[in-house]
Amino acid sequence: MLMEKKIIPDLMKGYADSNRKHKVLLLESNLFIQSLAPALNSRTPNFNTIVGYSLPINMSPRSDEEIALFNRYKKAFNQLKNSGIKYKIGVNEYDIAELFYYYNQIAFQGRIGEETLTKIFEDSLDYKTIADFISYENDFDNNRDIILDKDIDEFDFVKAVAPKANPRSTNLKYFYSIDPQTGLMAFWNKAEEESYDDADIGP
Repeated sequence: MLMEKKIIPDLMKGYADSNRKHKVLLLESNLFIQSLAPALNSRTPNFNTIVGYSLPINMSPRSDEEIALFNRYKKAFNQLKNSGIKYKIGVNEYDIAELFYYYNQIAFQGRIGEETLTKIFEDSLDYKTIADFISYENDFDNNRDIILDKDIDEFDFVKAVAPKANPRSTNLKYFYSIDPQTGLMAFWNKAEEESYDDADIGP
């Protein structure tokens, strides 16, 4: 991917153009840019493990210490966004903050997690949907009272967040695992010892 092979390495060396002719002091000293490092992501739709650039912290902070550290990185990203620095490729210029937003959508499917960049955008870009979802996720993590939209199907929600697990060793009620009869990834309800393919999923 261009971001991983070219753009991020250029930015970390202080360059704001693909020809490496123009150095920008802010890039060389920015905590967000200089702290980027490869991170494993194993929650892809097909359950493959991929490597994408992220920050060396828990990106879904819960403790006061984690939140304070996360806020330092978010402040650095906001500084980058507000600087108006563009990355130039040929005659085209690209907003750096937006490049990272789209990169996160591709590399991490825009999901919220300990290794994704999603929450770094919560107050720096005008993406209301992201902000609303982050607020919902924070309420969920903090066990606050949440009223789900009446149109949301609870079973669909369970299916969306279920992890991959071994049916012989897991204590989870819902999970994904290979169906020995079909050889395909399937959603399991261990309490009923049943697996469902996508066509049969239902409440």
